[in-house]
Amino acid sequence: MIGSRARGNRALLKRMLRGGSTIANHTLTHANVAGAGAFAAQQIAATQSIIHHESGFKPCLFRPPYGASRPALSDVVRSFGALSILWDVDSNDRQRPGTATIVADVLRQTRPGSIILMHDGGRDRSQTVAALPTIIRELRRRGLRFVTVEQLLGLRLIGAAGSRRHAALRG
Repeated sequence: MIGSRARGNRALLKRMLRGGSTIANHTLTHANVAGAGAFAAQQIAATQSIIHHESGFKPCLFRPPYGASRPALSDVVRSFGALSILWDVDSNDRQRPGTATIVADVLRQTRPGSIILMHDGGRDRSQTVAALPTIIRELRRRGLRFVTVEQLLGLRLIGAAGSRRHAALRG
């Protein structure tokens, strides 16, 4: 979740959490923070604060914009009690290549344990939305199932009485 887009969207964030989705930190403004340092820390801290304020949930995962990361950035992320995550399947949906191309790209690349990158903001995402039923149906037909990143990594959310509030990761 981009922090600037989380601000003022309390109902949406809470609905996402109730539905079992994970909310990860994706910086305040979708800035490239690979250089780490004070700028990265500010982008991450602001987003942590906004998401927590709007939803009561403290993100424990961080996805660097553009997949741009260096070891120093991982250290900054860990200082917030979070882990950096990336993907291994890029749907290229941000290019809007057409529904059939999105489907074909995802199905060609996906293996057990894959994390698929898809976008839900910034531009018209009707091709992504149209591709999802076919992708989901075909991956299930292959015997794959959909899990959260925490489940994939064998981690569990902890917090007040096992709730998804004030979450941190425990492996």
